[in-house]
Amino acid sequence: RLTLANTLARHGDAAEARLQYLELLKSGHSSAKVAGNLGTLAAERGDWAEALHYFTLALDEEPGNARRIFCISSSGISSAAGWF
Repeated sequence: RLTLANTLARHGDAAEARLQYLELLKSGHSSAKVAGNLGTLAAERGDWAEALHYFTLALDEEPGNARRIFCISSSGISSAAGWF
C-alpha cells in the first residue's frame, strides 16, 4: 500500500494518495515517512494545520530528522503556527 500511495502522489493523484496514506496509519503502519508524506500533501493543499499535525507526528517518530524540521520551517507552517 505504501508503494501505491507513493506512486499516486508522484503521478498527481493527491486525493487518492492521501486516502492510501491514511489507511496505512489506521492499519497501524506508523512511520515518519507516511506522516511526512501526509504533511507534504496537506501543505500542497494549503492546509497548514493538517500539515503541521503530520509533520509533528513524523518528528515524534524520528526526533531530530532534519528533513522534517526543514519542511516545517520552510513551508510557512512555523510562522502560521506562531513558532518563529
